[in-house]
Amino acid sequence: MPALLSNSRRAASAPRATPWGRQGRSPLLPQTQLLDTPPHTLDLALRAEIEHEIILWDAYPDNPAGVVRLADVSCSIAEKAYLLLSPAHRRFVALYTACLTHIDDNGSSAAVSAAQHFSRRFARGERQMLPALETLARLLREDVYELFPSVGADAIVSNSIDAVTSMYLEYSTGRMAITPGATRWPDYFRAKTGICAAYTYLMYPKGFRDSPETYLQMVPYMDHWIGAVNDILSFYKEELAHETNNYVSETLTDGALLDATFASDAELDAVWQHFKQGYMEFHVETKRYRLAEVGV
Repeated sequence: MPALLSNSRRAASAPRATPWGRQGRSPLLPQTQLLDTPPHTLDLALRAEIEHEIILWDAYPDNPAGVVRLADVSCSIAEKAYLLLSPAHRRFVALYTACLTHIDDNGSSAAVSAAQHFSRRFARGERQMLPALETLARLLREDVYELFPSVGADAIVSNSIDAVTSMYLEYSTGRMAITPGATRWPDYFRAKTGICAAYTYLMYPKGFRDSPETYLQMVPYMDHWIGAVNDILSFYKEELAHETNNYVSETLTDGALLDATFASDAELDAVWQHFKQGYMEFHVETKRYRLAEVGV
């Protein structure tokens, strides 16, 4: 059994191992100290676990550097953007990211075919055609509901299925001519491929607040902000790779709205500010996006 699944199940069965209290308050970080957490550091144990999981996929038999690169991207976002979550939640974020990044970067015919059939096999409970997708399916069937409330877990599952299907479409329709009048297509396709809803709901673990109503109406704005920041900070990498189907949108307005809305709730504001800062640091500091080459 993969280390993540066994560890997160232990965390779920133990008395409230997450940083959030039973009434939605953090017993470890009082509201007045939420913004005084330590700086981001490498979680060496997490990185070792994720590297081991990736090796089990047998997808990089002659490329150990590929294993390290994928683990670095996956763990970096967990370390930087999800610092307030428990170790079990951060392991989920890292392994989840590794699965989807591996498929997104893998244009082989086997990967494209596996992505095409992912949804049907997931619905039928059949084994997936690639080990990475089998790992993703286990995360979505089991761990996500142990670690996140039902509204968030449902969104993570549905958004992940959409994302894998869209990755298949991206590879199989790469030469499709864009109709000039299809002005809603970029927004539609970005919403499917960006996995933005999932990464929004990953901020809010089970046990945080009794109801999502205090942040639910801001979810669309967080979704848009996450996707837009990723597009903007991925643009250089994609230009170097000659990718011409990226979508860059104006986004600072959403960030200002979110800042203003959450400012009246210290706990929600802390969660948002930690995520926002860490998410941008992840893109700037991670070698995947090559921003150091342009002096960022």
